[in-house]
Amino acid sequence: MKLRLVCLFLLLSFPSFAQLNNAVFIDTIPNQTSNKNNIFFGFESFNFLKNNEYADGIANGYTLFGYQITPSFAYQPSEKVSLQAGAFFWKDFGNDNFTQIAPTFSVKLKFDSLTIISGNLQGNLSHNLIEPLFDFERVINKRLEGGFQLIYHKPRFYADLWIDWLKAIYPASNFQEEISAGLSAHYNLIQTEKMLVRLPLQMQIFHRGGQIGSISKPNTNWLNLALGFSISQQVRNRGFIRSFKVDNYVVLYNNFSEDFNNFKSSFVFSRGNGYYFNFLLNTKYVDVMLSYWQGNQFRSLQGGKLFQSVNDIAVPRVGEPDTVTVVPPRPNLRGKPRPADPPKPYNSEVDRELIIVRLIKDIRVLKNLYVTVRVEPVFNLGTGKFQFSQGFYVNYRQRFLIKKLP
Repeated sequence: MKLRLVCLFLLLSFPSFAQLNNAVFIDTIPNQTSNKNNIFFGFESFNFLKNNEYADGIANGYTLFGYQITPSFAYQPSEKVSLQAGAFFWKDFGNDNFTQIAPTFSVKLKFDSLTIISGNLQGNLSHNLIEPLFDFERVINKRLEGGFQLIYHKPRFYADLWIDWLKAIYPASNFQEEISAGLSAHYNLIQTEKMLVRLPLQMQIFHRGGQIGSISKPNTNWLNLALGFSISQQVRNRGFIRSFKVDNYVVLYNNFSEDFNNFKSSFVFSRGNGYYFNFLLNTKYVDVMLSYWQGNQFRSLQGGKLFQSVNDIAVPRVGEPDTVTVVPPRPNLRGKPRPADPPKPYNSEVDRELIIVRLIKDIRVLKNLYVTVRVEPVFNLGTGKFQFSQGFYVNYRQRFLIKKLP
């Protein structure tokens, strides 16, 4: 109890701001006025090694080890329009075959403050969602997003609205279509050279259903919502401590399916909530992030596995929906009366409290080549268990001018 209060006091006592700095992992679709009538060849590579030593029954332990490459050609016929086409290759080590090979194509239209993207989105970690809503590992397991995206950017206001079509159906399909829609927005209350006060709003909606196909099932619909308050303070450009940030969020989950009883086997809880507090210290040598999570009956289809209140049986792969494993429930070790278990014996933690420490280092080797090292110990306040994960990543991005058309 004392440890929990101390951590909560530290997180709420400092000014706050955004979640993990994932800038080196973010993919963008370039569109610059100076590139009119230019043809470019682009090459992106991403080598990953992520080892999860999780064993508390909610998040599973496994290792992700391999690489992804994306060669592409880009052409900008006007100042406002850019076209990009290429291919995506994903290879896991220890697998003789490619995990995924897919074509990529995007059309990007830019009008002052508004950007429209159709095709492969400027998505994934670019949405800048918090981890309870969007798992960092999706940059490995579900890198490509396809659909429609609107980005609106003003000096004080930013909004990213998108539709990601996860699974399409046809008249003979024996499964349902799956669609994910999201909103990531923020408004800057105070914006100075050294301080930023921000109000973020994040939302995801998942739909599984469809009116065609060879099966008839009720629709699945659920919502995740996050409301936050952030402050970022720059200390100095030189010295050991450069800046500190804190991000505080209230997170909600609501399953409003047509017939929830038919989906208890998959979702268990109809609604839940969580509190997510973060303190990030940017230093000369390493970034340190301390996070506190308290979730009650919380579920998020695309969120980090550590933040769920129900176990997911396997590492999610392309096109596979989340599932849960059936194991005997374990006792609550905190001495409190255990809340009522879900209607089936799923491995669940109705009230889940975590302290997460992240040590992060981005190393710039070349202009467009970054090596990232992350170590993330996790302590479960409810079970008293200690877990951790480590990550090693190499990101390389380069564009070459092929030809300038008249």
